[in-house]
Amino acid sequence: GGEQLVGMTFRDIDITPGAVISNAYIEFTCDERLNGTANAYFLIWGHLTPNSEGFTAPYVISNRPKTEAKVPWEPDPWDGGGQTIRTANIAPIIQELIDQEGWMAGNAVEIIIGADPDKPAFTGVRCAESYDGSPSSAPLLHIEIAV
Repeated sequence: GGEQLVGMTFRDIDITPGAVISNAYIEFTCDERLNGTANAYFLIWGHLTPNSEGFTAPYVISNRPKTEAKVPWEPDPWDGGGQTIRTANIAPIIQELIDQEGWMAGNAVEIIIGADPDKPAFTGVRCAESYDGSPSSAPLLHIEIAV
């Protein structure tokens, strides 16, 4: 219960340094409906590192340096039972991550989602499948590169 920061690591991102990201989003599969029709307001950041090591115990997310780029996301209601939902365009976050010194094709990125502090009183809940819960329904990171 209560507000959470959620982190996701996406490995083997095959994007070379200098690429221009035109669009990016995370696609979630709805797990269940718990107050999923009430308004929810999130912010999305990246973990500011050129190659995320992922999560190991004690799984602390709040003290990780975040990207300056952040994207607000106000998802539509979730009905549950396998519904697919996309985040807002997170291209600025992915761009900042791959523009870091030390970025190489094949590195991993970490995305963090938490409550928007400018809208602290929301009551909506959004439950999505995780890799640990259902690998075939895990969040997917989609990235489009400008040609």
